[in-house]
Amino acid sequence: MGQVPESKKILIIGNGQIAQHWMHYLNLLHIPFTHWFRKSKKDLLPDSYTEVFLAVTDKAIPDVLSTFPWLLNSNVIHFSGANYIDGTLGLHP
Repeated sequence: MGQVPESKKILIIGNGQIAQHWMHYLNLLHIPFTHWFRKSKKDLLPDSYTEVFLAVTDKAIPDVLSTFPWLLNSNVIHFSGANYIDGTLGLHP
């Protein structure tokens, strides 16, 4: 009998083009995710996410991480080409 794949719990923060592309891609693959952005009507509550995609502006990344420090308990991925942020992985498109 094969192994059961580990279930991922993905959070996408942001609502711009990168966030929209990631949401489209994950939807095509039928991978569930949670989406939150600054103007959301829902609160961003601590949870045990496996991956967090920070699809926000370069200057917003430190603010998001200081507002929600529990995010660093996950694999945090940002898309800034100009910033190195300790505890995160940068993937510049």
